Amino acid sequence: MTKDNINPSVKFHFSTANWSEPRVYDHISVFEAGDLSCKADYHLESQVQLSYGLYCVLSGSGWFSADNRRCAVQTGHVVISLPQQVVSGGADPLNPFRFAYLKFSFNYHRNQASPFDHIQKMLQKTETLVRPDQSGIIPPFKLLLQELLSESDYSDILITAYLNQLLVLVYRNFCLNWENNYTVGSKMEGNKAIIRSIISYLDDHILNIIDLTQVAKALGYSYSYLSHIFSEETGLTLQAYYSNKKIEKAAQLLVARDLNITKIAEVLNYQSIHSFSKAFKKIMGLSPAQYQARERQTQQERTPKEQTGINEYP
Repeated sequence: MTKDNINPSVKFHFSTANWSEPRVYDHISVFEAGDLSCKADYHLESQVQLSYGLYCVLSGSGWFSADNRRCAVQTGHVVISLPQQVVSGGADPLNPFRFAYLKFSFNYHRNQASPFDHIQKMLQKTETLVRPDQSGIIPPFKLLLQELLSESDYSDILITAYLNQLLVLVYRNFCLNWENNYTVGSKMEGNKAIIRSIISYLDDHILNIIDLTQVAKALGYSYSYLSHIFSEETGLTLQAYYSNKKIEKAAQLLVARDLNITKIAEVLNYQSIHSFSKAFKKIMGLSPAQYQARERQTQQERTPKEQTGINEYP
């Protein structure tokens, strides 16, 4: 861990800048991560970013820019930047921000598909630079930084899990907005109307669907036709979207206290608790039991003070 307080416009800066090369965590490589608290005159000089960048504003306000698209940011905002973009930023003169950041890339293993292939494709298509954290990105980001900045036994396992979860949440925060673009209205027609019908049906019947042919039958189309249209319009297979929706619902049920893991697997129509656990871990990076324990502990321990930023490092 490097502590940088040399820059006069920085209050404190903890980072992994002393790494001689990127660290590889399965399907993701981390180039640098850190926590930076700014003074009023802080300015991030324009630079071509060679990796993906993720920034979470923990307190205060300011602005970020990517390829001359400048956006104001404040506490709770999340910023994403893409490789080869020219990135810059600055602190508000009256309420300078503090932000955590992660610079990363996706890895590819020979003869092995990456679970992040679709996420990477959708990130490349997103036109949104800044969004409020609506999917819970900041809590795992805090835990990731704590492990990266003070590694100990089994840190690699935790870091990999946090990175997997973080990327899924980033995808949900930035890339699922297309769902909301398929709004009902007089101008909506053709394929978009069909997509909206599929999404609405899945949302309303997620606990009752055993086979996706049910969706096709209910909407009056063949499954192959619906699957083709869905992939064309969204870049995601219908099966993959359905699987993600089931895991999203499972995550909600795991935080509630009225169903155990076996019952959740049953109500979501998994063939066994083993198949449920395998599917959940593939997407979330944690087993259902691990996710449930962590989320419940986070709920118990979370305070208003903790929600404003990560703990300061020694």
